[in-house]
Amino acid sequence: QIIHKARAKGFDNVHDFLVHCETGATAVELLDRKKTFNWGKWLTIDFSKARAAAATTAATAAATAAAAVAKAAEKQKEKVSDRDAKGNAWAAKDDERRSKAAAAERLRQEAATHKEET
Repeated sequence: QIIHKARAKGFDNVHDFLVHCETGATAVELLDRKKTFNWGKWLTIDFSKARAAAATTAATAAATAAAAVAKAAEKQKEKVSDRDAKGNAWAAKDDERRSKAAAAERLRQEAATHKEET
């Protein structure tokens, strides 16, 4: 098995070992060569940092979304409160109008009763 020979020489894969056999390049030299090509750039990525950055970005996006939802909820609450205040003001005016109408009706009835008595 070639993989056993490759690992014994310090290589993680057969391809790199075969390239070493042909060129004499060490594992470090092969890795450096791979990093110079676009397809090999992923070999230099620190995935833990990339994951941390992605998690931070996701957390920021979630916090922004939560803040937007909270702001929208507060705006809706203000809208409802404003509508309730306007409704309450209208209801108060309506109650005042009704009480004046009721008082006027009582006065008419009293006047009619007083007129009948005299």
